[in-house]
Amino acid sequence: MAHGPPRSATRSADSASGINPIYGLRSSAHCSSSNSDTQLGRRPIGRRSCAVKPSRHMRRTAPFGYGCAPLPVCKACLRRLADFLQIRATSEVTGTLIALAHPCSIVSAAPAPCPGSYVGVDSTLGTVSGDIILGTAWGESFVANDTLLLSATVWRIPSEAADTSPLKFWITEVDSSGKPHTHLVVYEGPTISVVSADTSHPTPIVYRFDPPVSLPRRGPYCFWIQEVCTGYADLLIDPHDDYLGGSLWQTFRSDFEGCILRDFPRNISFEDLAFRLEFCDAVVPVRRWSWGQVKERYR
Repeated sequence: MAHGPPRSATRSADSASGINPIYGLRSSAHCSSSNSDTQLGRRPIGRRSCAVKPSRHMRRTAPFGYGCAPLPVCKACLRRLADFLQIRATSEVTGTLIALAHPCSIVSAAPAPCPGSYVGVDSTLGTVSGDIILGTAWGESFVANDTLLLSATVWRIPSEAADTSPLKFWITEVDSSGKPHTHLVVYEGPTISVVSADTSHPTPIVYRFDPPVSLPRRGPYCFWIQEVCTGYADLLIDPHDDYLGGSLWQTFRSDFEGCILRDFPRNISFEDLAFRLEFCDAVVPVRRWSWGQVKERYR
């Protein structure tokens, strides 16, 4: 098998020719390219030497680095860099090196608003109510068709519009039989206090999540609204089982146990909380790679 010149000889030759042995970039000439070369956006692909002159291709911006400008990147330099790092110069590697070699961050357009999907029972169907006090909680099992939860809403009876009793949000796992287990916590959420001047309509208790709650997978879960041993609350309940994806659950008091979310809740079949869950299915962002990660992956 043929071998190239010793690495020390290669580095000496590079230094004599003005090529940085690490980055493979000339400091005194521009990347040459021909009309037949492939164009990547506004950055031409050259065949021989690369060069970057800050005075021509970049503008200094305080306090950090250089501003963005179209920069030439040549395949020969990338192959030289891949050889120096002892990795295979595949097309995937080349694309990664182009992204890493560019001195400016790549800024994409702002994402479009997330298309929301909803599950739940409308407040107009909550014709009865149930109280929580002394650390008890109402729970509703549900099926998540998406993994990003944007918000959760329940409703309090109108006569409690001015009550400041705080309520805490939880999400827990559900076993194969559909029974929730409060010790298997997926998300321990905020405790909020909501008041309203409107005493004629139910008060919405809205939990907004930014960033969204990331569920580990699609499937069944149970969310809980817990009174945290400082007051009381009466939430709207649908007595007609209008949500087929789950049912109503209630934990027992825990005011003598540190106000925990107690396990072994009781099920109230054929009833549901009046609730609304808003989901979003978002695109996963591209992962950035360091030089060490690139070298290790493609060695």
